[in-house]
Amino acid sequence: MDELSKDLKTLCDTAIEAAKIGGNVLRKGFRSGLEITEKKDAGWVTEFDIRSEKKIIEYLSAKTPYSFLAEESGETRLSDTCQDQWIIDPLDGTTNYARGLPIFAVSIGLKLMGKLQVGVVFNPITDEFFYAYKGGGAFLNGERIFVTKTDTIEKSVLSTGFSTARAQRQNIDTFRVFEKAVKTAFAVRRPGAAALDLAYTAAGVFDGYWELGLSPWDMAAGIVILREAGGIITDFSNQEHDGFQQNIVASNSIIHSDLIDIIRNNS
Repeated sequence: MDELSKDLKTLCDTAIEAAKIGGNVLRKGFRSGLEITEKKDAGWVTEFDIRSEKKIIEYLSAKTPYSFLAEESGETRLSDTCQDQWIIDPLDGTTNYARGLPIFAVSIGLKLMGKLQVGVVFNPITDEFFYAYKGGGAFLNGERIFVTKTDTIEKSVLSTGFSTARAQRQNIDTFRVFEKAVKTAFAVRRPGAAALDLAYTAAGVFDGYWELGLSPWDMAAGIVILREAGGIITDFSNQEHDGFQQNIVASNSIIHSDLIDIIRNNS
């Protein structure tokens, strides 16, 4: 293992510990009678989103010199020269969490040298830990994971999410795409947590996933995990994804062009 890989493994371990800390906050608050507020054009937020993020940032600040991009507190630079950045969603799937549905996660990605290099996604209710670093493979609770080998859309189980307001701004007919996918694929699911959609695609639960209107903290960790599991991630134009485009298509790579065609031909 070269020095960069050793460093990335250490940083991945650090992110895992941070995710545990955030996950413990979420576990304690789950189904506890939540205080819910609404963010303008951005859905719900609970006090546990904020508590989880605070604990995660405190831990990572003590362990690393990197800046932060986090859902609730935005961008925080520790220095003018530091471009390396932790990208954090302290609670991906807030609506599920607020309604007592155990499909949500802590998502922590790390961008180093301009590239996404580390990803951790943790569901504290199911104790599912997905993690990866560039060149090191992808894992679920210590076991190596890989994307499926499903070779047609007709055999595929797909996943998606909806953001109709953002879709309208980009002139994309979200429901028309969804309708075509439902009619073409074996099955389509809508779990409600983008980080887990990507992680489950990496683990072979889903064959592909698409969504519009996401933010970097929704995707950063899952992108690393899926790539290390052998998958491919692009935007709707089939261009390589850097974690900052608002739309995403992810798959086992075999069905990718067919999934892109569904989106392009029905938008």
